[in-house]
Amino acid sequence: MASWLSRRMQYCLWSCLTDAVRSDAVASRTVRGTVTSKSNTMSSKRFKAVVMMLAVLALGSILLAACVRPGTTTTTSTGGGSTATSTPSGGGGGGGSGNCANGTVQTGASTFMQSCVTVAKGASLKIVPAVTSPHILDNGSWVNGNQQIAQEPGAPSVNNVQVTSSTVSIGPFTTAGTFHIFCTVHPNMNLTVEVK
Repeated sequence: MASWLSRRMQYCLWSCLTDAVRSDAVASRTVRGTVTSKSNTMSSKRFKAVVMMLAVLALGSILLAACVRPGTTTTTSTGGGSTATSTPSGGGGGGGSGNCANGTVQTGASTFMQSCVTVAKGASLKIVPAVTSPHILDNGSWVNGNQQIAQEPGAPSVNNVQVTSSTVSIGPFTTAGTFHIFCTVHPNMNLTVEVK
């Protein structure tokens, strides 16, 4: 939809600019040696319209970039109030254990709500869907928009594991190390599993 909107705005800008050029051509014609001021006024109005459209296009681009950027904000309620925390979402991959979830990760519509999770050696990973959305998980990760299916040595086999509306358990992870899981349906939906 973003590309359609961008093409539509480009078309509108192009038509306004060509209309402004036509108005200038009419304005440059002289009637008995004088230029009509009405055409110049129209040209000024069209110029202002073009500037306004460019401003709206710039603002729209900024908002679109902000919506696409990875990251989510979750609100946690604790007895006396609520706390908002921001966590990275799928698209990245790594991060230190300080930023990783502990044993359980949630899925959004097209991302992992946390890009990494720490699992104790011998334990299993729990994947909880926060939103009902189809996910098909596999060993590996998205790299530059391409699926890289790879099972690291010691990782449990994750082959077409479907996650929609129920919690799924993957494991046990019997070997310490860093492992990667990704969703084959949603580009850049990567999860890094750190087993300690």
